Amino acid sequence: MQKNIYVFLAFLLLSSCATTKQKDPLSAIKDSKLKEVLSKALDAMGGYENWNNIKSLQFNKKTNLYEASGAIEKATNQKHIYTFQPANKVSITWKEGDVDNEMLMENGAVKKLKNGLVDSTAKATSLQNSIYASTFVIGIPFKLLDEGAQLSYEGTKLIPSGKKVHVVKAVYNPTAYKAHTKADIWWHYFDEQNYQQVGYTVQLHDHSSYVENLSFENVGGFLFTTSRKSWRVDDNGNKLYIRADYEYSDYEVKQ
Repeated sequence: MQKNIYVFLAFLLLSSCATTKQKDPLSAIKDSKLKEVLSKALDAMGGYENWNNIKSLQFNKKTNLYEASGAIEKATNQKHIYTFQPANKVSITWKEGDVDNEMLMENGAVKKLKNGLVDSTAKATSLQNSIYASTFVIGIPFKLLDEGAQLSYEGTKLIPSGKKVHVVKAVYNPTAYKAHTKADIWWHYFDEQNYQQVGYTVQLHDHSSYVENLSFENVGGFLFTTSRKSWRVDDNGNKLYIRADYEYSDYEVKQ
């Protein structure tokens, strides 16, 4: 999905895998049904404690972005390497023609390299946003337990794929939390039977998107998405056009 969808979680980048362990990460949730759904979702996707024990994660990611006409706006094939422990580091590499590109975040600093040389024209904010966009969805549902998200259970519904799902709403409040730069609203969908995270809808200030996780792979005890599609939707949730598709492969997890 587009970069701006994830900017509001910038401060929380990679925090899920580096947070202090809690005996009960759901202790602050009072709604018993919400607590039950999240608990089963966390277990279905690999377990909260296991997620916090990850030392590194890597995978390949192919992305196609589409214009409303259906024409491809941009296509990329990237290698992602995320190191969580003992320190956070993100490396995203890809090739464009004869140029080897790398976005790198390390010790709080970001930079872009072209054929091993620092690209002085790259803006830090743009690089950060690109990294946030690439790392956020890999942490769902674990990142729902980050501080500040106002969570509520909205019952069950049928999503466009025909699956019946539990709906967990997440509202972010930039006036109360500096980490939330945008007041976006998310509806996360968990399969009614097995509690796998099968998609979400996100409402932004200028548009809404609907995303489906189409296939999964179990690696290192975690259920990772291998195929995902994103649609631009209207105010009623009706699909307008496909905005992006993603293919993930070659996952490696070290704990």
